Amino acid sequence: MVFKMETKITQNKNIQTQYVTIPASIIRASRYPFKVNKKVKIITNPYRKNIIIASDKGPIINVSSKGVITNKRRMKIVEK
Repeated sequence: MVFKMETKITQNKNIQTQYVTIPASIIRASRYPFKVNKKVKIITNPYRKNIIIASDKGPIINVSSKGVITNKRRMKIVEK
């Protein structure tokens, strides 16, 4: 199951680090895959203006102007 919600990116005025807030309703879901203090990969796609957060042990993800490819398979990105 895919979870989809709006959230915010916040930033402290004194530092350049940004934070993505993940709503509690997503974290409480039984299929939520991430745990506190575990490493993740963050992949930004400037072509489609999105961010992918993946497990550091997960599949290899490549982003290009042609799309997102994971383990040699192209992922379909649907835009509204």
